[in-house]
Amino acid sequence: MANSDRYASILNMVLEVAKKRGLENPGGEVASVCYELVETALAEAAVWGVSPDEIGLAQFEPLSLLGAPRKAA
Repeated sequence: MANSDRYASILNMVLEVAKKRGLENPGGEVASVCYELVETALAEAAVWGVSPDEIGLAQFEPLSLLGAPRKAA
């Protein structure tokens, strides 16, 4: 497995954990940190031309971690 594949796998797992933990208590302190992680990942992905699909954030609404209502699809 190439190095970039391993790094991508690690990032995807970290983001999955952040989404799961953040959604356990939306609006809480842990969810706020998870929101920062997800937003940072999305911002960096945009800078590097990486699709949110590639990092497991395709249909995920980060504001849901802060207890904000989800946007209609």
